[in-house]
Amino acid sequence: LYMADRGYRGRPQRGERADRQINAGHSRGLDAALSDTEAKIRKLKTERIYAFDQNGKEISHSTRGTSTSTRLPDGYSYKDAILTHNHPGKGLTNNIAGRIGRSFSSADIAIAVTHNAAEVRAITSSYTYSMKRPKNGWGISTPRQAVNVARKIKEKRNKYFNAYVAKPSSDYTHGRMSREQLSIVWDRADVVSTNKALREVAKEYGWDYTRKRTS
Repeated sequence: LYMADRGYRGRPQRGERADRQINAGHSRGLDAALSDTEAKIRKLKTERIYAFDQNGKEISHSTRGTSTSTRLPDGYSYKDAILTHNHPGKGLTNNIAGRIGRSFSSADIAIAVTHNAAEVRAITSSYTYSMKRPKNGWGISTPRQAVNVARKIKEKRNKYFNAYVAKPSSDYTHGRMSREQLSIVWDRADVVSTNKALREVAKEYGWDYTRKRTS
């Protein structure tokens, strides 16, 4: 997801388009497995996560989750795996933020890095997000470093979110904006600030962060 950083309206810039090369480098078997699985989980109300090897053979999948979380089954190696999971979008209203949905959480990235997975994907009702490991690795070698990166993403997200909502929150306080309008702004700020933080961290570490509109 590449939304523009243009105040709290959250309008996408013309140049920030869906990346058609999101599946670049995949085998046919992997593409087929991802296509089938992501179609199945895309609109679920609770999260599920699946892990595949490079040929599209399933390694494992979760069987339960909540509207905001799930977890990889224990007892498997996820080194070089492709991880994909859905984001139901709990709490986002039916506007641009609700249609696009949330990108990766800091925990999503930490899990991929900690397991040394090759790629992690997040699926919303309309978009697919991908973060791929570079050829020379994630650039992080310990769980502690993974936690620190997750913290960095969260801190950046919070900084941008607070900047986006400052003016509209003041407008609401002074009666220049309705509660419904403020709610929409907060949803958009949630989506925009998360992506800005992810883009910056991905650039810093050389990760390949892309997205594709699917509907």
